[in-house]
Amino acid sequence: MLSEATDPNLLYSLERDLKSADVFTQQDVDAFAELFFAARTVQEQLYAAVAPSVARYEALTEQEQATFKSLLTDYTRLYAFLSQILTFTDADLEKLYVFARLLRLRLPVKKGELPLGVQDAIDMAR
Repeated sequence: MLSEATDPNLLYSLERDLKSADVFTQQDVDAFAELFFAARTVQEQLYAAVAPSVARYEALTEQEQATFKSLLTDYTRLYAFLSQILTFTDADLEKLYVFARLLRLRLPVKKGELPLGVQDAIDMAR
């Protein structure tokens, strides 16, 4: 995806698609960001803040889960790339980015979904 376009407006399109999945709300993102950027937040508080979104994700069909996870990955990668070359003035994009990064890590992993690098490094043969 990154090789196809580096248009910052693509972030807004991905944001809109992510929000339409009804896995999280803007209030979820804002509450998480408040904790994330606070001085004395512990990891358990961040995990608790994304837990309702994880539960909503688990209620989706397998196809909806795959689509959502793909969009989440695309958003985090594109934001990370573009933030290296552009200065964003929209704080909501940054909030969604930090939220999406942790949410992506907290989503359940199905069997066979290990990254290729990990799969290559593991020798399962006896």
